[in-house]
Amino acid sequence: HGTQTIDDFYQGTKAALMGGTTMVVDTVVPDKEENMVEALDKWRRWTDEKVCCDYALKVSLPRVDEEVSAQVEELTGAEAGVNTFVLHMGGRDRMLKDSELIEAMDQIARVGGLAMVHAENGDIVAEGERKMMAAGITGPEGHAMAHPEEAEAEAVMRACVLANQVGCPLYLAGLTSSTSTAIASKRRSRGCVVTAEVTAAGLALASAANVASSPVAKVIQLLDELKVKVTNDLA
Repeated sequence: HGTQTIDDFYQGTKAALMGGTTMVVDTVVPDKEENMVEALDKWRRWTDEKVCCDYALKVSLPRVDEEVSAQVEELTGAEAGVNTFVLHMGGRDRMLKDSELIEAMDQIARVGGLAMVHAENGDIVAEGERKMMAAGITGPEGHAMAHPEEAEAEAVMRACVLANQVGCPLYLAGLTSSTSTAIASKRRSRGCVVTAEVTAAGLALASAANVASSPVAKVIQLLDELKVKVTNDLA
């Protein structure tokens, strides 16, 4: 996603084991025009000689076309063994249109895979981010203000409906509101094959009201105070 961690797979999985985690699942993120099979091979070269625990890989779809469809089929074969594909409903460079989401979900369903989405209305979020930047709000509170609950709830419903139309199992990652979880639960009760994940981090930063008292914000505040103290001491 345009970023690179300081830790490699040795350091990351070593830390995971120290915390009691015995398996990790990373996401292969191909470049826009990169072959997904080649991207998977690249990730495996980074991991195989360094990992300290069990690991698996899911693959992000960079686009939707005939080449990608063929690569999805190849990736779900016995040699590659991938069964989960990440579809983007937000993000300037990777957001898929509804027609592309349906096509991708249909292909994933036909090969027996699982579609994973971070459900958000990308256009609403992009507009929210623009407004935050224009207002000079660049702190952690700006993230919550640019990601309203309605943007997630709308996308959760849309993802469930699209997946159900083509019989594609759906995994909703990182839900942050009771509205969204209620929608997922209701769709599930109506026969939609959907699983929803709620993370502690997502809930901690779920609203502007929570941001000020969240652990992340407290750490940022302490670091700012330390920076001011060091500056004053040097002066």
